Amino acid sequence: MTDHQEPPEPSENREKFIDEYQAFEESEDSDLGMKVRLKVIKTALHVEMMATHVLGVMLGVDPSKSRVLWSKGAPLSFRQKVLLMVEVAALDKDDIRMFDVFMEIRNTFAHDIGAKSTEACFNILDERDEKRATRNYIIKIVDDPYWTGLDRTSLSELDKLKLGVELLRLKVWGRSRYAYKMAEEFRTEKAGAILGSEAYRIFADEHHKPFTALKERLIFAKGKYILADTILEEVQQLSAKQWDLMNETWKRVDPDKVAKFMYPAHQPIPKSDT
Repeated sequence: MTDHQEPPEPSENREKFIDEYQAFEESEDSDLGMKVRLKVIKTALHVEMMATHVLGVMLGVDPSKSRVLWSKGAPLSFRQKVLLMVEVAALDKDDIRMFDVFMEIRNTFAHDIGAKSTEACFNILDERDEKRATRNYIIKIVDDPYWTGLDRTSLSELDKLKLGVELLRLKVWGRSRYAYKMAEEFRTEKAGAILGSEAYRIFADEHHKPFTALKERLIFAKGKYILADTILEEVQQLSAKQWDLMNETWKRVDPDKVAKFMYPAHQPIPKSDT
């Protein structure tokens, strides 16, 4: 005797169910304030990606294989990444509070169903902190004279909160982007210096002379020539014999000696979503 099976559901019932669900989802997007939430959450995703990239470069590790930078194992929290970026001088100590406030707002929008608007988000944050520190921080951003040409006279407190969140997103993005660019410059310079130094050592050992006149050019030219595929003025000034000797020497450099500085491979900086 076969097990009892429910008769197949008519196709028109399934189509009706799908239509009802889509209508429900559209109304929920509006009711839950998804447009406001997603702007903050999207910025947070990009900012954390850049933080992970920066730490991978500065520490010489592949984030995708790391137990602390990636989602495997026991990854660092975003705040821990920010603190570590301060330790490696990719961010300033003054940036910590800014990132903390941003992530507090992000977490409220992401995890509290009641945060359906900017006003609702800050009411929830006020309930957690009677000193209203997050609210005051955001209003202080708007009042900062740094934002020249901003007419604040007619702004209500709610208007300042909405504008302040946008300015905070911009500031967090800007600091993360700066750290990202700095990490790329560090990676290029470090890889170039290691390659050049190693090539110089090999040449000196093999030819039993220091070749001092070209040491700086070896270090500088190698990094830019290999990573940016650019013929620099310094390289163009070398004689044909010197050029051949440098190329011959560079081929003998052990790639493992510089491999960790070559990762992560350069990725385009995401365009601002502000």
